[in-house]
Amino acid sequence: MKDQNTTNKGKISGPLLFGLKLLSIEKERKTRPLEINSRIRPFSELSYSTKRCKMLSLSQHILDIVEAEKENKFHPTDQIELIQIKFKTCNSLYEINFGQLDKMKEIKKIEAVVKSLDKGYISREAYRSLA
Repeated sequence: MKDQNTTNKGKISGPLLFGLKLLSIEKERKTRPLEINSRIRPFSELSYSTKRCKMLSLSQHILDIVEAEKENKFHPTDQIELIQIKFKTCNSLYEINFGQLDKMKEIKKIEAVVKSLDKGYISREAYRSLA
């Protein structure tokens, strides 16, 4: 047996070595669905962070498409920019805004933070003033 191993310099296949070419495994592979959609869960069953992540990735994808296609569809001097996208799913409306925040809203937010810091550390009134 040692003579055979020294003369044969071929490598043993990993799937064959670990038993991944068994008939039972092959049958299981054929019965499982290969569709990607089988892994996608309904939107209503997702957590808040997963919903947010999916909406932002979809919005980024739409923004990338608009940025890539605006040169092909419009004149170069036209200033096309995406401002807002609205989605509705599961009877909920989602709005995603692009671009810079409104200056007045930003000033009010900063004033609210300063007001809450003036009232003290993290207290109930400070949280209420932020809302």
